[in-house]
Amino acid sequence: MKHKGVRRAAHILNEINLYLLEKNATRIVNEIIELPDKTAISAVGKVTLNEDELQLIKMALEAHHEYEYDQYWGLVGEGTHCDEIPILGSLIDYSEVEYNEGVLRIYCERKQ
Repeated sequence: MKHKGVRRAAHILNEINLYLLEKNATRIVNEIIELPDKTAISAVGKVTLNEDELQLIKMALEAHHEYEYDQYWGLVGEGTHCDEIPILGSLIDYSEVEYNEGVLRIYCERKQ
């Protein structure tokens, strides 16, 4: 993984972890996998969410990747967390959000 790609993947994962911690997650497991054409980022945490919170995170991460945002990725993290998740949605190419029996799984892909 190129240096820039490593930093971006780590930054995305950091913001997802902050989200989970703000929701009082009791256990968080992370994974970054470099594939030939993309980087896969996964975070799983045990957390309690209501349906509105679940829908908000799903909608935020489903935002269309805005390639012009890539040049500003380093600024993510400067504001409040509520502002950062929608920006992350603009920096990734694909996401899945699953919530089952108190376990939230957030999976993202970013093309190389």
